Amino acid sequence: TGLSRRGSRVRVPSTPPIYLNFFNSNSNSSNSKNVSLLDHAANWAHKHFPESALYLEVLAVNTHAIGFYSALDAKKSAQGYWQTPCGNQTPEYVYCWPSATALMLASAAKC
Repeated sequence: TGLSRRGSRVRVPSTPPIYLNFFNSNSNSSNSKNVSLLDHAANWAHKHFPESALYLEVLAVNTHAIGFYSALDAKKSAQGYWQTPCGNQTPEYVYCWPSATALMLASAAKC
């Protein structure tokens, strides 16, 4: 199905992806705590939207977070630029898991 707008059809997925607003900029923070937080989010998503993919955005310079997400089997699916509050642009990536189950399995393996 789709939405019609001015004669064009826009496809709307039946199960839209879930955006995880996860802030992990401190390289000294405990990985087990971060895994636990993501696992909690994955469990919630699995309960309410089991077929939805999960994604998050990460700045390209945050190599610690990129390594952390990659270790949890997240895949880089897009890249672009984030418009900072001061008007600059900085490169960012989108990392995703195909489902909450995929993230739950990856986090269980890391605990």
